[in-house]
Amino acid sequence: MKISKDFQKFHLHDGIINQVLYRPESKELVLYIELAYTSPPELGTSGQMVFSGVEQLKTDSPLEDIDWINDVWGEIKTADFTSYQNIDTLETMSWYVLLYRRGRDYNESYMLHLEFVAESFEWLPDK
Repeated sequence: MKISKDFQKFHLHDGIINQVLYRPESKELVLYIELAYTSPPELGTSGQMVFSGVEQLKTDSPLEDIDWINDVWGEIKTADFTSYQNIDTLETMSWYVLLYRRGRDYNESYMLHLEFVAESFEWLPDK
């Protein structure tokens, strides 16, 4: 799916990210997401958002240092896109995710900023 065409149908604000996985060899970024309750029912409640053709990935915390499985989950605050230098096939994504440590006080949190350029994305709903 072209990002600017289909991304807006996903209601991501207040959705949950359970894991972010970057695969540099295939230029893929995979986000394991529980959608916000306001998302259209045909999208399902959770799944994987797979971005293809990912370049220039920038984060304020290295993704490999985040223990998604055992320690951290994130609440999506914003997820937005813009065209990339007027190149039709590329778009810049910017996500802000508030990360919490599992089983700990909600006061222990920090903001993760993800920014990257991508060609497209695919939604793979959980079954």
